Amino acid sequence: MLPSSDCKMIALPRTGTTDWWTDLWLNEGFVSWIEYLDVDKFYPEFDIWTQFIADTFASFLIPDALKSSHPIEVPIGHPTEIEEIFDESSYSKGSSIIRMLHDYIGDDAFRKGLHNYLKEYSYKKYNYACLREAIANKILSPQDLLMIQDDVAALCNAGH
Repeated sequence: MLPSSDCKMIALPRTGTTDWWTDLWLNEGFVSWIEYLDVDKFYPEFDIWTQFIADTFASFLIPDALKSSHPIEVPIGHPTEIEEIFDESSYSKGSSIIRMLHDYIGDDAFRKGLHNYLKEYSYKKYNYACLREAIANKILSPQDLLMIQDDVAALCNAGH
């Protein structure tokens, strides 16, 4: 899956960047999730989403249950704290949240929302609220938006 990852790392940061390290999970989660999405598109016979559950989703469950775990959105006050957040939460939990959002609202709605998001925040700073807003503005009902907001907020905390 390396070529897909490399392509996404080249393309995504050039379209914008998170406004602070707190939303690192958004960049890393998207890159990890898109790797699987690409494989599924070109090789559906691989049943890659089963592997996603085993390799990605399951990989953060045990560390996330520990007292030493941290929320996926970590406030960073000093540059020395940045390295600490490059872990399973940023990659595996982040991609699992992106997958959950995609599966919940459906592929078409997610793609439209992602298109809105990339169009609106191209070469700008963004955060998760920007993604949620881009998806919600044209696609979701207010009730669906509240449900997603509550579900993702709960998942972003440590131990959930």
